[in-house]
Amino acid sequence: MNDTILNKEPHRADIFKYLSASFYQPDKDLFQETDFFNNLKNSLSVVYPEALIYAENMERTFNLYTQEELLIDYASLFLGPFELKAPPYGSVYLEVERRLMGDTTLLVMEYYEQCGLTLDDEFKEAPDHITAELEFVYYLILREIEEIRNNNSQEALSIIESQKRFITAYLASWVGEFCERIISNAQTGYYKALSELLRFVVGNTIKECD
Repeated sequence: MNDTILNKEPHRADIFKYLSASFYQPDKDLFQETDFFNNLKNSLSVVYPEALIYAENMERTFNLYTQEELLIDYASLFLGPFELKAPPYGSVYLEVERRLMGDTTLLVMEYYEQCGLTLDDEFKEAPDHITAELEFVYYLILREIEEIRNNNSQEALSIIESQKRFITAYLASWVGEFCERIISNAQTGYYKALSELLRFVVGNTIKECD
């Protein structure tokens, strides 16, 4: 049983890591140097082979656009400077006033701290930025893997429960609308394909939590 889990979970962790990386400023040279899309597709083939179509669309469309075109779309969706078409912050979707740094942001930060984490000083975004929440899930899966390898089954189960609670209470509560906004407003097929993959992964993770 543990061997099966240990074959799959590192790839599941990597999927969340790659999704997080995809919401940083696009860098065509970096993606090429790190063989980003092949690594993403390899992990998906183990965990969610039916989602390979989204990664293939990401790769195909990423290569269609120039660095400048991707940066313009990225800024328009996630940075502004005026209206954010797809704000990458959970509080915008979860707060009644749809404001940044609301109560839900503080709750997310408390969740990180309960797991022994603080935000890196170099990370200038809010704690509920999409990159931070996805990377936090990646971190929790890595901790789960470590406990399984050390035969600490109870601790591993506790960490799995932490993953379920965080994804259900926070990440999954706003990712659907976030993805819809990307699909409606993106000017490049790349970000539309990325949002479809994110929605698929989070949605299937929730199903597995039930």
